[in-house]
Amino acid sequence: ELWSGQRLIMISRNDEHRPLARFGATVAMAPDCSAVLVMGGIEGHIIGGVCLNEVWRFDVDEKIWNLLETPPWSPRRGAIPVVCEGRLLLVGGTGLDAHPVREVWAADMQRWYPVNWQSTSTNAPWEDAICALWVCNSQNNHYGGSLLLFDATSTLWSSKDDGCTWSKLAKLPFGQGSEQLAFVRHCCGVLVAVTISTRVWMSQDGVTWSAADVARGDPMGPYSNGNSLPMSDRPPGLRCQVTDVVSLDSSEMLVVARHRETCKLTLWRLALQEGRACWQCLVPDIHIYPGFSSVNQLVAAGRAAVKTPEGEEMRAVYVEFNPINEFTVWRASPLAVDRHRQMLDRLGTGQTKVDIFTWQKHIMGALLPQMGNDWVPRGLSIQAIQTSELPYQEEDEFTYWH
Repeated sequence: ELWSGQRLIMISRNDEHRPLARFGATVAMAPDCSAVLVMGGIEGHIIGGVCLNEVWRFDVDEKIWNLLETPPWSPRRGAIPVVCEGRLLLVGGTGLDAHPVREVWAADMQRWYPVNWQSTSTNAPWEDAICALWVCNSQNNHYGGSLLLFDATSTLWSSKDDGCTWSKLAKLPFGQGSEQLAFVRHCCGVLVAVTISTRVWMSQDGVTWSAADVARGDPMGPYSNGNSLPMSDRPPGLRCQVTDVVSLDSSEMLVVARHRETCKLTLWRLALQEGRACWQCLVPDIHIYPGFSSVNQLVAAGRAAVKTPEGEEMRAVYVEFNPINEFTVWRASPLAVDRHRQMLDRLGTGQTKVDIFTWQKHIMGALLPQMGNDWVPRGLSIQAIQTSELPYQEEDEFTYWH
């Protein structure tokens, strides 16, 4: 319901005080989805543009952008954000001369405001950084308490001191061509790497990697016992841009796939069991209006449970980038759906007329997909009325039945 029952609402404003069009900016989502950081990037054309070292912060609740104090690191694009035990690490990127920046910067995080930037690595041994993540001490005996980095030469590096010293862990069997990395996460005690073709690789120690894909209908799949959800096809490979969903829950992985041709967004669960992985489609169509165009990208997504005066709120936040215009932040919450349900319960059993906007957005888009057979639209209830004459109805009014 959080992802599909209600249309996502645009919460960023089109005013002048915001990060304007920039390519390759680093986008970092707060773990509780309370704020979004946009750092660096290149303004103008990707070739010959101006590199930036600005840091912008968007407050999801206040719905405003703020330009923060200029950081000490040099202008760059394509750096990787890593959340590390109350701090934010900025890893790698491409500098002014279009060469890889082999640096690591660390900042203390106060309510998702980066402060006290410090350089921890200035000339790391790895090449262009592709993905990076932090694994806590309690999560793994092999590489716990380490910053892991995957570079452009398909090599995995490890650092236990925020990038001051590095050790090479493994040469990876993926990372080139269609097997370039899309993202890497630590889930259920193992490293899970997903490529841009949506193939899945897994490793327990970071050294030995194995392909973990399960084909549709595999009798050994995690959904073959008849008690779990049915298995579904994995996202359609190279035709999709895949983005992992930031979440404090490390027991499962959610992935948003954007089809490059139709621009439709879908939500998937990547399930892991006994060294195997399986894609399961949870939401076949995430409602964002207006829909994505071919030049738009989904640069970040997150979900969290947040305490509010009205109770615990499940929150989903998307960050969209349009290189012609700006960054756009979308938010979904089921609280509005609950309010509509309470309103309808007060009306009782019967027939109610609503305008077309309410029908399309709140009834068809939010309530009907979630309320089973208790609520049906007028067109489906005609047979139960047992009448040959239907009442006159204006074109801008729709009737639903309880």
